Amino acid sequence: MSNLGPQWEDNEDYAPARMDAKTIVRDTGTNIVAIASTRQLGAVCPTDTSGGLIKDVLYVVQYDGGFDRTAFIPVFSKHTHAANTDEEGGDLMDIYRANTANCVEVNMFHINLADWKTDLTGSGTFTYDEGSTSGRLKESTGATNNSCVTGSMGGGRVTFSDEISWQAKIELTVGTNLLTRCGHNVDRVDEAQNTSRRQMGIEGCDGHGTNWVIINANGNSASLHVQATTAPLINSPTGPRNYKLINVPSNSCTLYLNGVSVGVSTTNVAFDSDSDGLRLVRVGIKTTTTADHILYLHILKLLANPGAADLS
Repeated sequence: MSNLGPQWEDNEDYAPARMDAKTIVRDTGTNIVAIASTRQLGAVCPTDTSGGLIKDVLYVVQYDGGFDRTAFIPVFSKHTHAANTDEEGGDLMDIYRANTANCVEVNMFHINLADWKTDLTGSGTFTYDEGSTSGRLKESTGATNNSCVTGSMGGGRVTFSDEISWQAKIELTVGTNLLTRCGHNVDRVDEAQNTSRRQMGIEGCDGHGTNWVIINANGNSASLHVQATTAPLINSPTGPRNYKLINVPSNSCTLYLNGVSVGVSTTNVAFDSDSDGLRLVRVGIKTTTTADHILYLHILKLLANPGAADLS
């Protein structure tokens, strides 16, 4: 038996060095449970799953009024926040109340056109579309060269000094002769790209090849960085895919495709100040030929810290 305290002597219930309960016991679950219930144990961490205990889970010991052991209680037990108790980690409303000023979430599991401002050029349209399996936002350029569609969601500002998570379920019908840009604090597809504004997004065009690229900037002059990824613009088989961008201040801006990392930018990653309240979320597509190009948006999420800009 391996312990962090002094070794027990025969028939002793307490550590002889300090007459205190033993600290952490490391042994098999079966051997730990077999220790006499009258012996004082501070905490236990079994080396295997046996005796009703789970390997490498830390347990504290529960005693009755006579200091006989009655149970092993996992320190990091699962809890649901369903009650205002220490065991449940407090009520769920306690978490909401404590974090209303430092966590905001855009959770568009359904598509509502009224939430969006649209910018259309040429023959572009912005509509709700019932797909075969789910409702979705449909951005269609029409068959006019250089037609553009951008949907923007505005509102409060969020801070780049904390981690920002942007997630969308997107589908493109073409992978060439287009410009598409999606993300947080990015520009519309019909306007000149700001190379200095703090931003995080994904972009696709003929100049980038057949894959999405990460676009990010930290607010310094000409700091816009383009990072290659392995995420294709057109999926095989075709259909919507889940894209997630996570911006860790000063560290990385990472793109995930269906939960797998497909590209990481570590250059000019934003780390301070707030985003623009007009560019909370943007999704856009432009055709560079006389063919209709379509972008579908099924789901959208943004999780961020508003800092002190709009909530306190």
